[in-house]
Amino acid sequence: MIKRILDLLFAGVAMIILSPVFVVIAVLVRTKLGSPVLFKQQRSGLNGRPFVVYKFRTMTEERDQQGELLPDEVRLTSFGQKMRASSLDELPQLLNVLKGDMSLVGPRPLLMEYLSLYSERQAQRLKVKPGVTGWAQVNGRNTLDWEERFELDVWYVENRSLLLDARIMWLTVNRVLTRKGVSHEDAATMPKFEKDPLIIIGAGAQGGEMLETALELEKYNIVGFVDDDGSLRGQQVNGVPVLGPVNTLNAPEYNNSNVICAIGQPRIKKKILASLAETDVTFVSLIHPTAYIAPDVKVGVGSYIAPHAVVSNQSVIGSHVLLNYGCTIGHDCKISDYASIYPGVHLSGHVQVKEAAEVGSGVVAIPGTTIGEGSVIGAGAVVIRSIPSWTTAVGSPARVIKILKR
Repeated sequence: MIKRILDLLFAGVAMIILSPVFVVIAVLVRTKLGSPVLFKQQRSGLNGRPFVVYKFRTMTEERDQQGELLPDEVRLTSFGQKMRASSLDELPQLLNVLKGDMSLVGPRPLLMEYLSLYSERQAQRLKVKPGVTGWAQVNGRNTLDWEERFELDVWYVENRSLLLDARIMWLTVNRVLTRKGVSHEDAATMPKFEKDPLIIIGAGAQGGEMLETALELEKYNIVGFVDDDGSLRGQQVNGVPVLGPVNTLNAPEYNNSNVICAIGQPRIKKKILASLAETDVTFVSLIHPTAYIAPDVKVGVGSYIAPHAVVSNQSVIGSHVLLNYGCTIGHDCKISDYASIYPGVHLSGHVQVKEAAEVGSGVVAIPGTTIGEGSVIGAGAVVIRSIPSWTTAVGSPARVIKILKR
């Protein structure tokens, strides 16, 4: 109630004091950009309810031959850039504050189409009225990516107070005067919020597990699987389409897609990933929300850390590593690229697992031991001394039973 009274008081006074500015800007917009003077768009408000937000126009209505609006950077004029840099285009939102659709301070109102894209945590930003300015606006504004903006919005919701609002208003004046954070580094305006596309290599059981993790993270739009098994072409696995063989990723439509490999066998995984070296895809890591990763742990690209896995401090996880259900990695361990650690493995401190090694379910390794490059450790083995590269070892204690071809 107090916040609403303050919103009405300050917005009303500002409207009166700034009325000459409103008139001057309206005339300039009409002269330089034509009619209409105001930009109106439906946005999501408190609890996701739609309302119409008002701004002064900063772009032309130029269209291509198909009647589609040209890109923002083409339509944004020098006059519009100055308006945005000074935040004068936002002044009509004082009307939204008076109407009760917005508050002076709160998360910025975003497009209605974003509602279905929010994660459960991100949706908490809808618990308060949107604001003319907000915590994200004074901590980077358009220079932040969407994840950072949403996290700041949620922090505001969880910590909101009149004192914090006063601080944000003061910082807003400073940001407007210094013109910080007006443009995103890759675009004239903030890019649209979209979930990142994700393609999973391998439509088997491991692929299904990674799919579940990706869905729980609520960050990705699952495009599909790729798999060289011809019997899966055109099929759906767990409701997700199989797009084709792995070389499908060479197609232009999958450029810049996020990719993770769900192949457990290190040799096959390494071979597949080598075949994609010339593609324009980005390998990403997936870490399940229930996994514990110490703050100082380093995780390489393309790695997967499954539910309830634990990685202790000072450990290093390489690229394209698989850490499966419930495995524990002790302090100061190093897991090299392409290694696969299967469910229930326990590695004590200072254990090293070399590149492309495969450690079977339930294996225990005592401190300081090394599992050599390309080696395979059978399920349930107990490693009490280092295992040479390119060997198979089984038993308790683990002993070498086979020399592998490189």
